[in-house]
Amino acid sequence: MTEQTNTQMEDGANNQPQGDLRNAEKDFRRLIERRNELNDQAREARDERDALNEQKKTLVSEMRRLQTERDARNAAAREEKEKRNEFQRQAKALIENKRKMRKDGSGGNAGLIRSLENEIKAMERTQETTVMTVAKENELLDKIKAKRKEMEAAKLVYAEEAKLLADVKDIDAKIDELFRMADEAHKRVVELSNEGQALHDQIGPVLDQLKFLDAKSDEKHQGYIALRKEADEFHTKAMSLRGEVEKLREARAKAYGERRAEIQGANKEARENLFDEAKLEDKADDAMKALLAGGKISL
Repeated sequence: MTEQTNTQMEDGANNQPQGDLRNAEKDFRRLIERRNELNDQAREARDERDALNEQKKTLVSEMRRLQTERDARNAAAREEKEKRNEFQRQAKALIENKRKMRKDGSGGNAGLIRSLENEIKAMERTQETTVMTVAKENELLDKIKAKRKEMEAAKLVYAEEAKLLADVKDIDAKIDELFRMADEAHKRVVELSNEGQALHDQIGPVLDQLKFLDAKSDEKHQGYIALRKEADEFHTKAMSLRGEVEKLREARAKAYGERRAEIQGANKEARENLFDEAKLEDKADDAMKALLAGGKISL
């Protein structure tokens, strides 16, 4: 096929459908490029969102660590507070018991014993130095016997009082020990409470940072969704236009094929006419006749 033939085919195909195809292909490429740009922007927004979410995960882990440590401190503080309160309760109970013991043992039996001893000695001197009838002496002896019995009873009470006083001293020591343990427990309550509060104070800024990152992450996510939606819209338009492009290409190919067949047919006929000897002789005769007649020669 000659260059002239190709030119004829192209000129034959260079009609309105060809112009429509070029415009459609240009629009299709523009839609695809815009879709790809939007997809690139969407991926960038997604990557930024994912990076923010990773930061959020790190902060969430830090916040949970702080919360766990804070709760542990607070739980330990509550335990120490319960211990402190129990020590104080036991100490107060012992103080009340001591008060009752002192009240019960406040009869002054030591003085009573000395008084009875003096009375008994006086009655014994009277018996020794005074002349009495048998009846009077027996009466005095009965009194001495009664006083001695009373003194023995007082000595027993005094022994109980002494034991109570010893117990009170032991109670005082126990009370002091309980208050000492209560003070130590209270110190631990204060220390643990302060540590728990310090940890709690650290949680606040972490929460604020989490809220900020959450807002930024949501913003990036919404941007990603919007870009993907817009990219999908351009993709849909491009795919719709691709069908039209394919139809136009088919129409162009069909027209091109028809034009090619037409030209090939004309060329074939020309070659056949050119190399047909019978026709050439007829043409020569006709030319000679025309020449003889003074006409124009047409080959």
